Amino acid sequence: MAHKELLHSKIRECVGISLESNEELYLVIRKHWIILAETAGLVLILCAISAGIYFIGNFARIPALFTLLTVVGIIMISIQYIFVHWVNNELDLLIITNRRIIAYDQVKFLDRKMSQTTIDLVQEVNASTSGLLWNLLHYGNMMVRTASDSASNISDFNMTHIPNPIETSRIIHGFIDEYRHSLDAPWQK
Repeated sequence: MAHKELLHSKIRECVGISLESNEELYLVIRKHWIILAETAGLVLILCAISAGIYFIGNFARIPALFTLLTVVGIIMISIQYIFVHWVNNELDLLIITNRRIIAYDQVKFLDRKMSQTTIDLVQEVNASTSGLLWNLLHYGNMMVRTASDSASNISDFNMTHIPNPIETSRIIHGFIDEYRHSLDAPWQK
C-alpha cells in the first residue's frame, strides 16, 4: 500500500493537483504501453529511411558529405517529431477521486487542457475495444459523459488507448454507485 501512496503523491506533484478535504484519490488512468510500441515503430522507420538514403547515396555516387547532411537532417527532424508524439500521449491522464473526475489532455505540444467534473454530474461511462490487437493486448477507448449546468451543454472526457477499458469503466461505475449511495444514506435513517 505504501507503493500506491507514493505513486499517487508523485502524480499529485507532477500535475499539481490538490485534493479537497475528505477527498481520496481512487484511480489514476494513463495510456497503455502500446503508445511506446508506436513510438518505437517510428524510430525503426527512421532508421530504415536513414539507411536507405545512405545506400542510395553510395549507389548513385552522391558525395558523402551531401548524403551525411541529408541523413543528419532527416534524423533531427524525425527525433523532434517522435518526441512530440511521445509527449502528446504520455502526458494524458485521467484522475478519479471520491468526489470528482479530472482529465489532463495534452492536445498538442505545449498545449494542455484540464477538465474536471463532480461525480454526481456523470451520466454514463462507455468503453470500447475493436480489432484483434486491441482485444489481445487489452486496451481501448473510454468516454465519460457528463451533464453540465445548462441543458444544451454536454461535456465529455475521452481517453484513447487506455489499459483494460471495460474493467476500468466498471470500476468507475462502482465509484459512482458508492458515491450516490453515500448521498442516499442520511435520508434512509
